[in-house]
Amino acid sequence: RAARPATPPPPLPLFCPARFAGGTFQDLSERALLFMPVDADGVFMPDAEDGSSFGGAVPPRGVVVALNGVPTPTLDVFIREAAKVEAGAAGSVQWASSRTPADPTVAEITYDTRFSPLEVFAFDDTVLEWVKEA
Repeated sequence: RAARPATPPPPLPLFCPARFAGGTFQDLSERALLFMPVDADGVFMPDAEDGSSFGGAVPPRGVVVALNGVPTPTLDVFIREAAKVEAGAAGSVQWASSRTPADPTVAEITYDTRFSPLEVFAFDDTVLEWVKEA
């Protein structure tokens, strides 16, 4: 029997390291691609709140490939671009899903960041849970 690792891997399917405008986001991993085969580089959005900015624009389990025309191949780039968005600003989000794997869709969006601002979390090995970054 293999020894257990000292620190378990972060539970990404249960919690995502970023929330923004009603959506939850994480890097597009090999594991996520098993559930949703998409030929696109972007960030995985496993879920969004009903009626939120992303909830109305991108289907659950979609991949955001660009924010306001800027490609978002990684979560770090997505976070950088999301940090530039002002509350109530209009913009666009380009996304792909298993229904449109090779043809990303562009949706116009108004970013509701007053009730759902950008929040970034990191996994803390000392307490074995996600903590909000300052």
